[in-house]
Formats: sequence, structure tokens, C-alpha cells
Amino acid sequence: MSIWIRRVALGVLGLLLVLAAVLTWLVMGFDANRYKGIAVDWMQTHHQRTLAINGPIGLSLFPRLEITLADVTLSEAGKPDEFAAIERAELAVDVLPLLNRELVIGRIAARGVRAVYLRNAQGVRNIDDLLNAEAPPDNSNDSQKPPKFDVSRIALDNVSLRVKDDLAAIAGAVSLKSLTTGRLQDQAESPVAFDVQLDLSSPAVKGELSGSTQLTLDLATSSVGLRDASIAFNGDAASVKAIRASLKGHVNWDGTASAIDAQSLQLLLAATAGGIKIDSSTLAIDRLAFNPAAKGLSLAKLSFQLKGTQDAQPRALTLNWPELAATGDQIKGSAFNGRVQRGGPAPLDVVFQSAAPTGSFDTLSLPGFEATIASRGAQRKLEATVKANL
Repeated sequence: MSIWIRRVALGVLGLLLVLAAVLTWLVMGFDANRYKGIAVDWMQTHHQRTLAINGPIGLSLFPRLEITLADVTLSEAGKPDEFAAIERAELAVDVLPLLNRELVIGRIAARGVRAVYLRNAQGVRNIDDLLNAEAPPDNSNDSQKPPKFDVSRIALDNVSLRVKDDLAAIAGAVSLKSLTTGRLQDQAESPVAFDVQLDLSSPAVKGELSGSTQLTLDLATSSVGLRDASIAFNGDAASVKAIRASLKGHVNWDGTASAIDAQSLQLLLAATAGGIKIDSSTLAIDRLAFNPAAKGLSLAKLSFQLKGTQDAQPRALTLNWPELAATGDQIKGSAFNGRVQRGGPAPLDVVFQSAAPTGSFDTLSLPGFEATIASRGAQRKLEATVKANL
């Protein structure tokens, strides 16, 4: 028996050595650069686009299929205008998992990428010819398991997109300065960090959007989870200038129910709009859940503080709402309260509160609303009380 085990082991070892030798010969002897012309001719024949691969093509076959491209450009369909360009791109895919219908990508890396997206008022896009290519027939049956998705790492640097969408009234440039991720896998958490530069003329938005989070994807339900999200924007939007905004918290999006569930949200905002300057304003929510399909709404510990000036005069608004919960025809919650203050020669002080809410998800009633108004200026004195059911 031991003799046969030794013979089998030696046979397997010999087979592996032969296989390794064959793969080594393929990798060393296969020159991917010889096939540049085939790719160029195919793109011109099928899409009337000019493809230029000016840099070398790197290729290895095992244990990962690794492809490296450099200095690649692609024209618009039927025109010499540049549609896309790549300074350098790398893609690595594990070979053996493909036999089990599993897509395991070692890494996706690219830098110096430029692209143009155009859509006219009739909805015609400059990518339609690429997307409308005939797909192979789907002969799979429903009993087969779906392919798995697994990406070890994504690293993108200096990726820019120029957009002119007449139908959506969007025009300008979006530059992805950097995007890095950990391992992206279905229902697994991964760190993600990004830095985006916006320079849009329509709508008028210019600034920098950056952030980081722990991302979880559920591909079966198209759901997304963001834990420890921290997102910041600094820039201008339309007539609002010097925006400094940041959002932190945990957010979960249920793609099946189109529902959102967020915890520990904190929004900080400062901006200037005309003669109004907002400074050090905050919105904090302990929990916010919204499920329109189930007619569910939940709000816990909302605290809003707005501070600023208008025409150099101080302004302030505070709002506190400890609890609100609505499910179908039932609603419960606590009263809310707040205060509005205005300084200057005609000061104003309004203190307001309500009773507990009643009604349903479709119709919210706030009974017992009461506001006490006071104004004690040099030329005017006013005291009033307003009561209402909202």
C-alpha cells in the first residue's frame, strides 16, 4: 500500500511540475502587446471608435489573471473627440474561483483616468453604443447559485468625469481625487475613504466632498449599511457661500422596503447666504427610522440649534423633540418645545411648545400648540400669546 501511495504522490507531484512549467511558458512566451491591433480593429469595426494603446500591456495568468494597461485613449463614436483616457490601470482576478462561479478580484487600481458623459435633450447618450452591445443568451436556470462578488481592494487616484446632461440639467466636472477600500464582499464590512472635487455650473456647486465609513453591501436586497460615517463638504452651492458642513453617524438603507434607519446622527453647519450668516449650527438625532411601505416613522431625541446673524444682528432657533413614533393608524410621542430669538433694535423672543401628538402616519396632529411672544425695544413693546391646533 505504501508503495502505491508513494507512486501516486510522485505522479501528482510530476503533474504539478509539468503544469507549472506549462503556465510559466505561457506567461513568458505570450506577448499581449502583439494583440493591440486586434483590439483596435475590433473597436473601430463594432463601435466606430478609435482606440489607442500607447503603453505596454502587462499580463500574467496564474494564480491570478493580472492585466496592466498604460496610456490608453478611446474616442467618441464616429468622432476624433476624446471619450476616455487612462494613464495606468491594473486588474487582478483569481482564476480558480471562476470555475465555481465566484468572482474574486484581487485588486482594482487606476490613476489618471478621464471620461466624458454626454446626454442630449432627447435622451441620447454618448455611451449607448457601448451599453447596447448584444449580450450572450442567458442559458442558466434558477436553480444555479448566483455568482459571488469579492474584491480585495480598490485604489483610484485622479479620476475625472466631465458631464453635460441636457435632460437632467447637469453640467460641469467631477474629480475623484482618491478612493480606497478594503475587501468588498457581500454582507461583509469594509473600510472606505473618498475625496471628491466638484466643479459644476448646473447646478452651481463648487467645493470638496470627502469622507470615510465602514461599508456593508447586501447585493440580494440592494441594501447598504454605513457605520461610523463621517462626511464633510466645504464649498459653495448656488447663492449659499462658504459652506462648511459635516455629517456623522450610522445609516442603513433597506433596498427591498426603500426604508432608512439611522442612529447617532450629528450635522454641523456653517454658511453665508446674502445677509444671513449661519455659524456653529447643529442637528442631532439619536434615532431616525422611516419605512413608507409599512407606514412607519420613528424619531428619538431630536435637538436642533441654529445660530447666526442677519444684517449683523444675532438670530437663534432651538427645537427639542424627545420622541415621535407612528405605525399605521397609531401614533405616540412626546411634546416638543423650542425658542426663536432675534436681536437688534426691534428684538423678538418667542417661546413655543406643544402637547403630545395624535393622529396617524398619514395625518399628524399637534394639539395644544402655544407660543409666547415678547418684544421689548426702545420704540416698541409687545407681549402676546398664540394658541392653536396644528
